Amino acid sequence: MNLPWKKKEEVPAVTAKTALGQIRQLYSHYQKQSNMWGYTLLSSMGLICFWILFSVFRGVYWSYLSWES
Repeated sequence: MNLPWKKKEEVPAVTAKTALGQIRQLYSHYQKQSNMWGYTLLSSMGLICFWILFSVFRGVYWSYLSWES
């Protein structure tokens, strides 16, 4: 279990011994980072849409929308 208050061990960026192994390790690290960009963009776009909807509905005259007059 990874608890946020526990200190994580620092892992060196490249642990491979050969040049080809180092290149493979760096490439796989890059691929994991590029996958995280997708999550970052989707979550930020979701927050932007939520903010736009909130701003639109904040200015609506709610008694006009209700059935009771």
